[in-house]
Amino acid sequence: MIRFTAKLISWIFHPLLVPSYLFTAISLHYPSALQTVVPGFWIFLLMVLLTGILPALNILLLRMMGNIRDLEMPDRNDRVIPFLMVGFIYGLVAYLFYSKYPAPGILSLLYILCILTLLSLIINFFIKLSIHALSMVCATAVLTTLALQEGSGQLIFPVVFGWLASGLVMSSRLVLEAHTLKEISIGAAVGFIGGTLGTLFFF
Repeated sequence: MIRFTAKLISWIFHPLLVPSYLFTAISLHYPSALQTVVPGFWIFLLMVLLTGILPALNILLLRMMGNIRDLEMPDRNDRVIPFLMVGFIYGLVAYLFYSKYPAPGILSLLYILCILTLLSLIINFFIKLSIHALSMVCATAVLTTLALQEGSGQLIFPVVFGWLASGLVMSSRLVLEAHTLKEISIGAAVGFIGGTLGTLFFF
């Protein structure tokens, strides 16, 4: 039962879903951070499609073609091509938004995604860091930094929920023995530093 719960938590907070959760939290609790964009269903659907579904379909295609042996990617060598592809997709989406639909808030999120994806690829050559920990802590660090900048408490619920969910996700990765404590700690540290500095720089 514990392993099933840990598995469920890992899928609910899959790294490809976290950007959509982050965008939703900002849209609902601090929409002015998105600046020229008025949050709505179609923008939400577009973000889910471009940052979640499209990368996921590409990873499934890589699995079907035999470029990766397991969707869980327990071997860090299997992560190189998917990380490159996801980074390319995020970069392409950022470019399209920049050139066709200027939206500073969304672009800021996409820039952070691109940088952390490429940073993860580089670190992956040395250690198999936890992308679950990185993505959750990064998203929560973004929310926390925005909350400190904003100051009126609009983001207090997403911030508290984000830190609690981050703890659950990191615990679940340990329960499933998907990562060591060191790999999770490094992932969390990279996510925290990247999310905090990225928000301070881009927002």
